[in-house]
Amino acid sequence: MIVLGIIKYVSDRSGATILHFFYVLGSGLMLAYIYSFIQTWYLHLFTFLSRPWLANLLDFVVNIAPGIALFAFAQTAINIAVDAVAKAQVKPSPTCTLPKGCLTRVSTDLAS
Repeated sequence: MIVLGIIKYVSDRSGATILHFFYVLGSGLMLAYIYSFIQTWYLHLFTFLSRPWLANLLDFVVNIAPGIALFAFAQTAINIAVDAVAKAQVKPSPTCTLPKGCLTRVSTDLAS
């Protein structure tokens, strides 16, 4: 997850298409990894139904939902972390008169 966050941050800052592709590819691999763990504990909760196709469909939905929720949580965490790092970056001060510029920290205060 940390590597995906770094790739997303660098991709957003540089605008590099290849890095965005790697971020999307990494996200897909993370989804497959999470799904493989969910499949380890595949539950057959609807075996009592008389229609096997309906039982299989409901079992699939019940078993895939935690994986999708975990993936969505991981993507949200990555986005929040990347936004927090981007806000904490240094930027040139608008009041600086030096020829090479001055650096000041961006405020990370949530109230402002």
